[in-house]
Amino acid sequence: MLRQTPLTTPLYSSAASEVYKQQVEKLDAFAAALEKYAKDNTITGKSFAGGLAAQELSIGYYVVVQTASDSSNAYVPNKTITVAIPETSDNENYNYNVVVTPKDTLPSVDKVIVENGTDVDKNDVAIGDTVNYKLTSTVPQYPVNTVESSVEYYLKDTLSKGLTFNAGSLSVVGIKDGIRTPLTKDTDYVVNTSAVVAGTATTIIVDFTGKYSTLKNYGSIEVTYNATLNENAIIGGAGNPNDVLLGYTNNPTSGETHETDKIEVKTYTYAIGVLKISATSMAALSGAEFELKNSGGTVVGKYGYAENGSVVVSTGAAIIATDVDGRVYFTGLDEGTYSLQETKAPSGYVLLSGEIGFTITATKDSGLPTGACVVAIDGVDVTATETVTINGADATIAKITVENKRGFILPTTGGTGTWMFTICGLALMAGAVVVFAVKRKKAK
Repeated sequence: MLRQTPLTTPLYSSAASEVYKQQVEKLDAFAAALEKYAKDNTITGKSFAGGLAAQELSIGYYVVVQTASDSSNAYVPNKTITVAIPETSDNENYNYNVVVTPKDTLPSVDKVIVENGTDVDKNDVAIGDTVNYKLTSTVPQYPVNTVESSVEYYLKDTLSKGLTFNAGSLSVVGIKDGIRTPLTKDTDYVVNTSAVVAGTATTIIVDFTGKYSTLKNYGSIEVTYNATLNENAIIGGAGNPNDVLLGYTNNPTSGETHETDKIEVKTYTYAIGVLKISATSMAALSGAEFELKNSGGTVVGKYGYAENGSVVVSTGAAIIATDVDGRVYFTGLDEGTYSLQETKAPSGYVLLSGEIGFTITATKDSGLPTGACVVAIDGVDVTATETVTINGADATIAKITVENKRGFILPTTGGTGTWMFTICGLALMAGAVVVFAVKRKKAK
């Protein structure tokens, strides 16, 4: 008696011998050969529907071929199964009530950002920083008689406009039983990349189509590469997404293909706004120049300048001047500590002494950053915010107000001693005038 059941039990019963299990590949090849023989010779068999309904069969050796499935077309049909009636593991005890369980497979793909050796699905960096990605996909197993050159299998990865693909960083390995085998580009797989154009998304396809003879030797495939966050990055908000999907042949007989849902990861970056005003009139001051450095002393955030209303555009300058509204923006900042330095005061105002130190802290969600951040000066959160359009998307950012006082600064060229000598010299000149006037008076 033979019964076909849904996907609830192992392909082989617990009574199957270890020797039998070790010969699975040979049995698969034998089953595929029997299936081909039956098809070539138009040999028909008995039809079974899934469920518990059993049918009487004579003692013998059978091949079970799956011809349809209630599963969605995302699944790869079960391979051909060989069945003996009765079955035995010791040639003494026999089971005549044999259960067959076809097991469809569902290939999958995953994607993570690798940061400091940890896999995450969100991170935050500065413009110019590198983001490392890892893609992992499972490999479906097809019947032995599948035409391997017709099998499609590819990873389609899309980087948003704020990420620049570094082509030389991509590598692929095949993994089986913990053993990692580097694969060779253009031999084991090919890479097709859309044109890398600034301000547009980039698509990378790692394609194994027609190369299943190599692919089938592995349980999974791992792809790693990196990208650089560029000046077109979205600031805060929705972040900069990068997604991947797996495309594969799900039915080699009919040639049907399927693509998985996309797996998405995101990279965030931040910005601050600076408003320059008069300490007395509170009026906005243009022409003040600022420089921003991170905790390592590196000049950063040189991609923002306000113009055309509330639209912020890139300048790429190390020192940025306030516009007619007294505004300047530093964009593309990572979480961390910074110092803001005024390098030139507006005309008629005193240059700001010292630096303004502040921190950017990404808000956390289960230990991972989201699109928002908190800016603090001396441990006190900056509550003033402003919404501007950066790279086509609205960004609500913290606004730091900097005041300047009217006045002037005496020359300091040559160091602190120079201005002292200048003052003393002026005093001596005044004394000389007095002495000269007195002597002249006595002469009369």
